[in-house]
Amino acid sequence: DAITAVINSMDQIRFVLLRILPALTIISALFVCWLNLLVAKPVLTGRALPYPDFGALRLWRAPDLAIWLLIGSGLTMLLPNNGLKLIGVNGLLVVLTIYFFQGIAIVSFYFEKKKMPRFFRIMLYTLIALQQIFLLIVIGLGVFDLWLNFRKIGIKQD
Repeated sequence: DAITAVINSMDQIRFVLLRILPALTIISALFVCWLNLLVAKPVLTGRALPYPDFGALRLWRAPDLAIWLLIGSGLTMLLPNNGLKLIGVNGLLVVLTIYFFQGIAIVSFYFEKKKMPRFFRIMLYTLIALQQIFLLIVIGLGVFDLWLNFRKIGIKQD
C-alpha cells in the first residue's frame, strides 16, 4: 500500500541522512565560510573598514594533496566494512565540496576573463545550483584542474 511505501522511503532517507551528518555539518561550515568571504569584502571595503587581502577567490586552488583524499575516500567505499564505507562516503562528500569551490573559482575566472554580463552570470550560477549535471561538471572542472590547469595558474607566458 502507498502509505507504507512512503513510510519505508522516509525511514531510508532518515537512515542515510543520519550517517552522512558529519559530512553535512562540515559542508555547511565550508559554505558559510565561503559566503562570508564573498560578502565581507564588498561590505567592509564599501564602509572603508580594513579587510585582509586573501587574494582573488577566482584564483583559489585546492592543495594538490587533496586528490589523495578523494582517491582514498573512493577506495574506502569499496571495502567490505560498513564503518569504513561510512567514513569513505563522508570523506568523499567533503572533498567533492572542496573541488566544487575550485570549480566555481574556474567558472568565475572565465566569467571575469570573458567579461560576461551580470545577468548571464546569475543565470549560469543558478543553473549550477539547481541542475545536478551542471553541479557535477563544475566538480569535474575542479578535480581535473590539478592536471589540466584550466586557468594556467603558475605558468609564465611570454
